[in-house]
Parts: sequence; structure tokens; C-alpha cells
Amino acid sequence: MSVPPSPRHAYFDAYDAKGQKLLPQPFNFTVYSGGREALELLKTEFNVGTLTEGNPSQTVDIVGLSALRDNVPLPVLAVSNNDQHVTIGTPQPLSSESLEEYSRSASTPATPSGQAPPPIYYRSGYRIPVTVSREAGGRTMDVGAFDREVYVSGGPGVTLKKPLRAHIQGTVAGVIQLEGATKIDFGSYDSSVAHKKEARLWTEKKDIDIDVVADQTQPNFLKVTLGKATAEAGRTYWPLTVQIPAKEGRSSPWEGIIYLRTKGPNPTNIRIQVSGHGR
Repeated sequence: MSVPPSPRHAYFDAYDAKGQKLLPQPFNFTVYSGGREALELLKTEFNVGTLTEGNPSQTVDIVGLSALRDNVPLPVLAVSNNDQHVTIGTPQPLSSESLEEYSRSASTPATPSGQAPPPIYYRSGYRIPVTVSREAGGRTMDVGAFDREVYVSGGPGVTLKKPLRAHIQGTVAGVIQLEGATKIDFGSYDSSVAHKKEARLWTEKKDIDIDVVADQTQPNFLKVTLGKATAEAGRTYWPLTVQIPAKEGRSSPWEGIIYLRTKGPNPTNIRIQVSGHGR
């Protein structure tokens, strides 16, 4: 369970050598200790870089810590949408040396005036390996950027205010690449008129073709067209045109995805990030 902030009272009095009180009444001190959850995460954001055919998986360590329990129960981890590409390894209890190190790094040093919050002492915790794999269950992750969530809940007898979340981000490289960029960015644009961006996709793989998946492309006001493939210097290129009709995307900055898919058996999904800010 979490522990709410609670007051602690102390009294101070003073006496002379004969035992006579020097103060008309004792000083009353009230100290409030800040509440902490019984389980917390050292880090919640991870980036595993680019997953390729030659580098198909990466592992990160989710570290759960407790400043309240000497032997905090093993936390419960779950992957969003039960994604087979994210697997949870065997948790390992943290050594006393690791707990000391994490306690030192989490404690705030004193200011020049000597003031500082109370130090943090972690009493127990676990290191839990989580692996993201490009291939799993006979499927390849969608090509492009990804963001997977891992939910962390308290074990037996540990109730948290809400589940903790760790985000694992990265990019999957595939046979289809966006030429000279990692995303299509319209930047800040005048939404009273239409706008267009042109780019090229390319591959070195032979006998491959792709289609736009319009119903999965977001925002739905994007108009995406793919031109005829041409061969050039050992590569195949496709011209890609992305259009924003007038009076669309007039809001806060937006992020979207252009969704494509290779044709034939065992198709690969391709996600291209797109963004803009209509004014």
C-alpha cells in the first residue's frame, strides 16, 4: 500500500543547571514526511534504437524499488495488447550494493545553505529484463517507429494508486526506406489552403511491390498516393505524395502515420511518421 504524508510531533524544552525551566513553554515542532508508494520505477522511458535483420532484438532492465519494504513482493508485469514481440524475463532481486547506489543517485544533495530533502533509502527491489524482438510468432514488427508499454503492478499485499508504466521506444528497419529522412514533416502551415509534400521510397530487394493502406493511415484527412515504381542504380523507387486539403489539421500540432504494406505472401507492414501544425 502507499503511505500518505503524515505529521510527526516533537517538543523541545530547556533547563538551567538547577533544573529550572528557562522557557515559558516548550517549542513544538511538527515534521511532515512525504508519502511514497510501496513500489516505484527507477526509469520509465527506454529507447532501444533500430532493430534490423542483423540486430533483431534489444533488452532493457526495468528496475522496481521500494523504500518501504525490506522484502517487497515480486511485482506483476504485463505487456500492452499481449504483444508477442515484447517478452519479460526472470526478475532478479537487487543486491545491497545496487540498492545503496540507487539510493545515492535518487537522493537530492544539499544546497550551499545546507538545506536538502531527507535522503532516500531503498530497502529492496528487482531488476527485470524486458526484450523487444523484431520477429515473433512468425510475424515481423511493423517497419517504422514503435512505442510499447509495459504495465507494472504491485505483488501480493502491495496496492498502488495506479499501475506503473514503462515505455519502450525504437525503430524497426525494413526493406523499404524513406529516402533522406525518417519522417514527413509539414511543419507549421496555413490551413486555409491545401498543402503537398513529395518524397520517395526505395528498396534494394528485387521483385517487391507495395500499396497504401488508406483505412489505417492517420489522420484520416491525409490524401496519400503512391506512384509507379522505377528502377535506378540497382534500387527500386516509388514516388510518394502526401496532401492536406484546405481547412484540415487546424489545431494543436498533430502526429500521424502513413501505412503501407508489401504485396504477396507474408506481407510486411510499413509505418511512416508524418506531422504538422495547421494554423
